Amino acid sequence: MRVNVVRIDAGEVPEQVSQFILPHPDSNWFTCYALIPGPLQAGNSVFILFVVSDERGVAAVIVANLYYHLDGTQLSDPFRLQINGAPMIRTSAPNRTRILSLMLSEIAAFSDQFVEITEFRNFPIPLGEVAVYEQFGFRFESHLNLIKPLPNLEEAWRSLSKCRRRQIRKATENGTYVRPAASMEEVRKFYDILEHLYTFRIQKKLPPFQAFADFYTRAGKNGDGAILLVVAGGEVIGGMVCLIEPGKSLTEWYICGLDHEWRHHYPSVMATWGGISLACNLGLPEFNFLGLGKPEIPYGVRDFKLRFGGRTENYGRLVRQKN
Repeated sequence: MRVNVVRIDAGEVPEQVSQFILPHPDSNWFTCYALIPGPLQAGNSVFILFVVSDERGVAAVIVANLYYHLDGTQLSDPFRLQINGAPMIRTSAPNRTRILSLMLSEIAAFSDQFVEITEFRNFPIPLGEVAVYEQFGFRFESHLNLIKPLPNLEEAWRSLSKCRRRQIRKATENGTYVRPAASMEEVRKFYDILEHLYTFRIQKKLPPFQAFADFYTRAGKNGDGAILLVVAGGEVIGGMVCLIEPGKSLTEWYICGLDHEWRHHYPSVMATWGGISLACNLGLPEFNFLGLGKPEIPYGVRDFKLRFGGRTENYGRLVRQKN
């Protein structure tokens, strides 16, 4: 049994690997649809695959993003390895712990050579496996996620708070509505709102516009995503980037709204309800809000999301710092 480390800058994933990932029950949008048929360009990261092979072929895969500092438009030094989903291990493997240990050993060696921080996120960790990660220097940190079940649109509406239902009604009465982006120009308008939010309020680095343009083009071809826009008075006033996993879920990736400028149109609320409605219309069983932050730290975004209903999960994160 051996581990190969494969870097995917462009082009397609090796066929054996893609055929392993596509049907795997532990794959998700970030480890599958963002990579196959070709990698989504994120501006400052590349895909790194840790592939375990044995006499039967591919036995396990971990899909990671290696993040770089940017020097202008050029990639500079790597600083972070991020795995957005569970290790995908052959479901019939009798030696799951051995395979997981083999992959974690390779990731630890890779991390110590190239990056300061390595992190697993966005999946429920099986009971008993935290100890395996800890053997290789990972520590568990509590981090909340919000999942909203979607039996149907009527139930999704009833599970909203009274405040959210009132805001959606009022916004609709004021002529506000949600629809998919219809052109690259509209994607640019959405991005400008999002960039302002990230620059002045969230104060985090946002991927360049080209990453969103690539997503819009890919989603139109593959049907694995959408950019929804909130429109009022003929203006784009907010929106959401939606990740679609057929038969599984719709995930909120990026969301923004001009809530102060358009106070009675509630663009962030309407964007979220638009995503939930789209998921229901597609027959998806759940809406994934992603992160609610650390449970012990007050977080306004958590308060905003919880009013849409759903169940809170402490998936946590497994974090390793360079030795």
